[in-house]
Amino acid sequence: SAENQNAIVMLREQCEKDYEAFKEGFNESSYLLQKLNLRPDQDVPSLSDEDIESKELDSFVQSLYDKIRERHETAQMDLSKVEGDVSRVQRTVNERAAILRSKQEAQSAVLERL
Repeated sequence: SAENQNAIVMLREQCEKDYEAFKEGFNESSYLLQKLNLRPDQDVPSLSDEDIESKELDSFVQSLYDKIRERHETAQMDLSKVEGDVSRVQRTVNERAAILRSKQEAQSAVLERL
């Protein structure tokens, strides 16, 4: 149905937005990591640049993973709802088609008797 198609289009658009956000976040993290590499050691004397990179990147990746997982779970629930809606609509259509067929058969039988 049109409603289900709209829901699918919305999910696709959201996935595309998520991907763009992922790319932007990845580019931003790359930029931040480059900046961290250029930062003098005296700013953070207890950590090496590798430690900073590793912690920043781990944190970023975990955050990104959590967001993507959350969006995926939400999309999965939305998809399940849409599939349920489609299933209900199909059942209703099939039931109504069966009712129409039986009415037509009854009408045909009546017309044949006449």
